[in-house]
Amino acid sequence: HFTGNRYFPITQLSERNFDFGAVIQNLGVAAVLPAQNPSLQLKLERNVGGTWTQVLTDTAAVTESIPAGGFVSVFDLVADRSWVQVGDYRATYTASFNGTEELSNNSLVHFLTITPDDYASKADRDGDGTPSAPTLVFPGGGPFNKIEYGSVFYFDATTTALRVEGIDFKYRLSSNFSGQSDQFLIAKLYRVDSSTGILNDRNLLTEFGICGLNLTGLGTTVPPGQSATVSCVPVSAVGGAPLSPLTTGHYFVSVSIDSNVPFIFDQVPLFGATRQKNYNLNLYTADVGHLPYVSPIAITSDAAPETWYAQGFGGDVVPAIGVRFVRNTGVFANGFE
Repeated sequence: HFTGNRYFPITQLSERNFDFGAVIQNLGVAAVLPAQNPSLQLKLERNVGGTWTQVLTDTAAVTESIPAGGFVSVFDLVADRSWVQVGDYRATYTASFNGTEELSNNSLVHFLTITPDDYASKADRDGDGTPSAPTLVFPGGGPFNKIEYGSVFYFDATTTALRVEGIDFKYRLSSNFSGQSDQFLIAKLYRVDSSTGILNDRNLLTEFGICGLNLTGLGTTVPPGQSATVSCVPVSAVGGAPLSPLTTGHYFVSVSIDSNVPFIFDQVPLFGATRQKNYNLNLYTADVGHLPYVSPIAITSDAAPETWYAQGFGGDVVPAIGVRFVRNTGVFANGFE
């Protein structure tokens, strides 16, 4: 997905946010040859007063044959960024070649929003501005002692002084919820050592921000089977001091369910999530010093030490976590930097 996020601050966009690509499958009975000019087109439109208005087109050529039933991956980088401004965008990816095409299945669409330095998330937003969670996720098995789930972001903070102000998290109770009515979850901010190209070890994390999520009325005010949003403001530095502005690099924003008493599915809030944004392809864009923008999970139980799953519940699942920002100091331009 273009930008790797559903919502992202305008001054934090860097070159790596402008990758686009796709896995293209040939569903025909004959190979598609390079001479037939196979390609992936990107069309980007901005919502201008309720009308989708084209602001960019780009093309990535496919330079190899695509056998019947076969797949090919294609990537490119958008070089023209003159269109970048705050707003809602629609990206359409279209695969085509000089031949007989089935046009009903050659395009995909996703939406993204460039925010005025106030919000980032991989999930959609509901009408009330909270993270959307049309589905829920939870590890199989148990009982567990701790589950930590979150998303990886990359911030290019060299020209601004953005500071994380708050974290929003949407959860859902199981239909057979039997846990305590008041529970306490923890939201955390980490800087990530990206040198390995994968987040699968807590030693790669440096915790610098923490914030409590107080859940009350579980099972009553929030009925079993229902969703709710909990927020924490402000986010403090570890030790209680005011949080410092972001610096450039990779970050892991997570929510933890941590208990001295082992718990199972029906005793704690379930993680709200969405499958509406598919980041599967982003899993394969990592290289040294560049983590894919996915959503890892770490699980601890009496039966096993902490185990990391770098792809979480899969590249097509992201948690319903939103990060709110404020500008720490100074005056900044409204445009892309």
